[in-house]
Amino acid sequence: MPNDNNNTEQQVTDQSPAHRALENLRMRLLDLTARNRLISFRHTKSASLRIIDELPNQLVETLLADTEMRFEAISEPTEEELIAAGYLEFDEETQQLVRLRNDPSAEEWAKHLGFATSYEVPEASDEGDSGKHSDTTIQTLLYPYEMEARLKSLLQSAESAIQEMGANILYLSFGFLEWYESSSSDKPRIAPLFLVPVRLHKGRLIKDTRTYEYTLSYSGEDIIPNLSLREKLRADFAMALPELDENTVPEDYFCEVHALIKDKQPRWRMRRYISMALLNFSKLLMYLDLDPARWPDETNIVDHPVVSSFLSGYGQETDPKRRRPVILALARSTSSTRWMRSMPTIH
Repeated sequence: MPNDNNNTEQQVTDQSPAHRALENLRMRLLDLTARNRLISFRHTKSASLRIIDELPNQLVETLLADTEMRFEAISEPTEEELIAAGYLEFDEETQQLVRLRNDPSAEEWAKHLGFATSYEVPEASDEGDSGKHSDTTIQTLLYPYEMEARLKSLLQSAESAIQEMGANILYLSFGFLEWYESSSSDKPRIAPLFLVPVRLHKGRLIKDTRTYEYTLSYSGEDIIPNLSLREKLRADFAMALPELDENTVPEDYFCEVHALIKDKQPRWRMRRYISMALLNFSKLLMYLDLDPARWPDETNIVDHPVVSSFLSGYGQETDPKRRRPVILALARSTSSTRWMRSMPTIH
């Protein structure tokens, strides 16, 4: 992955027509509009699940240790608990329960039980915690039946993507950048930052709640930064999103992002959200796989005669419909580029 974004334009200028054409093609794979959920993310019931009261570093450390983590719901209140909390009252005269107010939502009941219900997850305390952050559960702000429905939908969508595209699209997102298109804009957008690829598993039936247990595990794929956001910040704001490597932990990354925005964009915020979401990275993976820097010098993609000829004529074609096959041919999938590496030279 290139590390010096500031020199990208100069590097492209100094390169051959084939290199410049390939770079243009790669940029087309990065949708930098608000249609891209990696740039303008929305939490929806069908494609995301929000997490509360967890420590980001602890969560990532546990997952990367190949430990399956279990999703935890907010326990539904019993009649006795609703009476004690003032939601119900027992009428001695009629010997019936009288509803004093509507049943509490999961969030309302979680607050009553003492949960930290903010979607801004806490920071680690120097004094440690009571043990709730060092277990293998992931806390949600839903009742069991609500959580099961959400997880069932996410699992079905994730499995369908693997079957149809051969790609995992389920990620646990740590931290979101809240940003604005311009200084005059009053509409904040959020974009995920630290992205961990995960797999969801359906387990045993829990008799007490009559719902199924769901667990989460690390998929083993690379943890990657938000490449669409990185290019958006570079192109529109002359800002370089911090890099990620195998040693980066969420809290350190949050600090780096905060340092980046505090002077250059004081209205922007680093939001400490954790969400599991469906994010399609197929084009981003193509973007990475078509990077000449990731290819061996002796078999570089742009040096192959057929590809070089193909690319050299790309910029002369003005019809977008006729340019599309070029993009598809070069960026169909990671497996296709592996095939191109072994493609024999045609004389």
